[in-house]
Parts: sequence; C-alpha cells; structure tokens
Amino acid sequence: MDMHSSYMEIFSKLLQANTKECSLSEYLSALLKILGTYTGMLRCTLCFLDTRREEMYALASYGLQYHELEKAHYKLGEGIIGTVARTGTHMIIPNVQDESRFLNRTKARDLEHSVISFICVPILIDGQVRATLSADRENGNIEQLKKDIELLQLVVYLIIPRLSCYHSISGQEEIFFAGREFPFISYSEKMKKILKEIQQVAPFDTTVLIRGESGTGKELIATYIQKKSPRSDKPFIKINCAALPENLIESELFGYEKGAFTGAAERHKGKFELAHTGTLFLDELGDMSLATQAKLLRMLQEKEFERLGGTETISVNVRIIAATNKNLEEMIKEGKFRQDLFYRLSVFPLYTYPLRERKEDIIPLANYFIENFCKKNKTKIVKISPAVIEKLLSYPWYGNIRELANIMERAIILSSEKGIIEIDALPDFILQNNPKEAMPQTKTLDESLEEVEKELIVNALTSCKGNMTKACKVLGITERMLGIRMKKYALDYKQFRT
Repeated sequence: MDMHSSYMEIFSKLLQANTKECSLSEYLSALLKILGTYTGMLRCTLCFLDTRREEMYALASYGLQYHELEKAHYKLGEGIIGTVARTGTHMIIPNVQDESRFLNRTKARDLEHSVISFICVPILIDGQVRATLSADRENGNIEQLKKDIELLQLVVYLIIPRLSCYHSISGQEEIFFAGREFPFISYSEKMKKILKEIQQVAPFDTTVLIRGESGTGKELIATYIQKKSPRSDKPFIKINCAALPENLIESELFGYEKGAFTGAAERHKGKFELAHTGTLFLDELGDMSLATQAKLLRMLQEKEFERLGGTETISVNVRIIAATNKNLEEMIKEGKFRQDLFYRLSVFPLYTYPLRERKEDIIPLANYFIENFCKKNKTKIVKISPAVIEKLLSYPWYGNIRELANIMERAIILSSEKGIIEIDALPDFILQNNPKEAMPQTKTLDESLEEVEKELIVNALTSCKGNMTKACKVLGITERMLGIRMKKYALDYKQFRT
C-alpha cells in the first residue's frame, strides 16, 4: 500500500472517531491515539492557549505519561510550540538536537541514542492561534515530515469545531468591571450585547429595570451603570426590598418624622433623600407590597414624596435602577404588581442571562475566581483539569455565577499538591449530574463532514467579511481549494461583505 493510500485510510479512521458522541478529552485522546498508532509517530500532543496567562499547556496527548504531560507548558514564543503559537506558522524540525529552540521540557525523549524529528502546526479559530498540534517520530526524512504536516492539518480541520464549541473562545475576552463579588467577563455574544447596552444607557438618567435569575450579577450591573454615569461621584444608595419586613420598607424608602410610630425617637431620612442627586438601586423589586408600589409610582411621576408622619413635600433628583428575579408579567395578571409601575420602570429593560445559557463564560469566570482567591490567600494559582472542565460545562448552574464562585473556592482548597483541580475536588451533586443523552446519529459520514466543512468556510468568510485571501489564511487552504468548496456549497464571497 502506498503512503497516499495509507494516509487516506488513517483519515477515514479519524473521520469515524469524529462522529462518535463523547467528552472532549475522550474524543481528543481517541484521535491522537489513532494518529500515533497508525502513522508510527512516537508522541502526539495538543496544547491549548490560556489567553489570560499567555501560556500554552497540554490538553491531550498520545505517548506521554501524566508526569511528563504536566511539564508541557510554554509561554508564547518559548520553544517550538510557543513559537508556532505566536507566529501561526507550522514548523518542521528534522533533528531536534540541531534546533536550539527545542526544549524537551517533558524529558520524554532519549536524544542521546536516537534522532528525533518534530513537527508542529497551529490551530486557528476566528483567525487567531488558540492551540497547537505537534508530533514526533524517529529519524523522519523531509518528505515524510511534509506528509505528516499535511495529515496534522487534516486532523486540525476535524478538531476545530469541537474545540471551538467546547472552550468557546470565538471572541476576545473582556473584563469590563470587577465588582465586590463578580467580574464582567464576556466571551458569549449574549453577554457582550448586554454590556454594550449597559454602556449606551449609563450616561443618561433613564430608569433601568434589570431582570434575571438570582446570582447573575444584577447588582453588579447597577453598580457599573452608576460608575459610568455623570452621577458617579454622587450618592449610590442600595436597598433590598426582600430583606426588610413589609412594614419597614416604606419607612426605609421615604423616611419618617419623630413620633410617626412607636420607637420613632427622631427624624429619619429615607433612601430617596439620601440618594438625592445620585442613584437609588431597588433590588428584589418584586417583593414590594402594593401599597408601597403606589407610593413609589407617585415618586417616579412627581419626583416628590412625604415622610411617614409628616406633611412636608420633599422633592428629590434621583435616578432609579431596579432589579428583580420575579416574573412581573405573571404578577400583574395575579394582581400582585401594578401594571402602571411596571411600564414606568421598564423604560430601559435589561435581561441578565443565566450561566447555563452562556456556557462560553463558565471557564473564564472559573479561572478568574481561581486567580482572585489565590492572590488574596497568597497561594499558588491552580489549574483546572480537562475532566473538571467537562463537568463544569455540563452542570446547569441554577445558582449561576454565585454558585460557580462558591464551587471554585471549595475546589481550590481541595486541589492536589500539583496545583491542579481534579475531579474529586467537585461536590457529589455536580459529579452525579447527567446531561441529556445526545440524539442518535442519523447522518452519514459524508454528510457530517460536509456540514462541518461548510460551517468552517461560512465562519471564516463571515469573520473576514468576504475577503478570500484572509479566509484562506484562517482555514489554512489555498484560494483554489476555497473556490472549489464555495462552488460546491453555492457560496458567494459577496454575501459576506458588510
């Protein structure tokens, strides 16, 4: 069997592995095992880029022991892998002993008694290097190594969709604001849209209603709006409507006069007075009584109120930001919330998405909590093992970001001495969580491959705004090859120009 036929057979086996439903670590391990077993390569390693630390670390491998694998980490520009990650260009090293940039950091190779050849290709997602795939074999000639490079590039072609989806790294990480509890970290398009809306509304005095589940950062959004508003140097007063008994909310909001009720020994200013010229944040608005809702409505309409037990009309200049995790529309139908107040507050509604709907942010948030906790406690910054990443991504996070923060703090404390969060550091309820089983595969192998190929081409043309040359660079193919594939899928570069 000639080499070309042999490689076609290998690629066929890789395609079969590509259609199986399994976790990412199992998937990558299977692909690398096929690659190594059927080509004679000694070791195959996929390294992933941690953008926060600008460091490559091994995510999966074939032919490396665990103690060797954990040593495989490289700063951008460091070693062969770091160089490929920085330049985005593949490298062929016929003899690693002749290459000063080869570090042999894993110490897995016997360089004294054998000639080792090494190759490495970049993995680009949205035009940026996010990972590398490398391999080595004993005494490879240049023609053999060139064919190895072609095969690795085909493997990369298969890996990209799952790697991109799994790590959700299609956008540049942005930390807009680090609050008392949670940061704004947005990889997801949903969250980026919300953050853009926040920046747009912040400079105005418009009333904002923030809606979403508990633990999604509603108070942080309110704080960010205030920080970015012209009132940033003015009072920012917060009140949790659910934390106070019904008979106290009104007095806390509007204040009271001396003798207004038993125990009122002196005049007390309410939150509205304290927030004059600034911002008042009404958290858990849905827990407010109908009587207090009526007074709040008047305040919003007239910009004035009276203290409890008083007759003096007090005028204030206050911006209102409200938040709730309740379904206000349902409460209106049930007569528990005033419709006119709802419309008055919903001048600029914002919705915070639950964490399970923006899984792209789970791992960046987890890394933030790890880094933050370790810095505060002056401990070694730990990393998350691939098995733990899979569990974090499959868990529904009904407690949202607050729950994630708590889980990560626990996991850091229980992390191994090697500075890695292993699976046994997670609580049982996460380990026992079983995501819904995937639907049975109904497409043929060719149909699945064509679907992946078309999606990659569309994504590349979209990100490059129809520029064929740039799209070819992203995909790692020639313009002729791209033209043939675009004709096959009836794609026109003009439709992607914006």
